[in-house]
Amino acid sequence: MILLAEEFARTQLVKSRKEAVNLMIGTLILAVIGALLMEWKWLQEAVLGYPEVVVVGVLVVNLIVGNYSGIRLLEIKRFKAAIREKKK
Repeated sequence: MILLAEEFARTQLVKSRKEAVNLMIGTLILAVIGALLMEWKWLQEAVLGYPEVVVVGVLVVNLIVGNYSGIRLLEIKRFKAAIREKKK
C-alpha cells in the first residue's frame, strides 16, 4: 500500500489527479482479481509447485500485450534519431 501511495503522489504531481486516480483504481482492480484467483486451491498448488511455468507465462502475456499497446522495441530503433532530438 505504501508503494501505491507513493506512485499515486508521484503521478499526481507529474501528470494529473485524474491520471493518478485511474492508475490507483486499475492497480486495486488487478490486486482484487489476483487475490480472488489465488483462492482456488488448484491454482495455489500449481503456482507453488511450478513457479517457472508462472514466470514464463507472465513473460509470454507481457510480450503479447506489448505487441498491441505501448512503444515497441522496433519503434525505439526506428525513431532513435527523433527520440534523441526530443531529449535535447
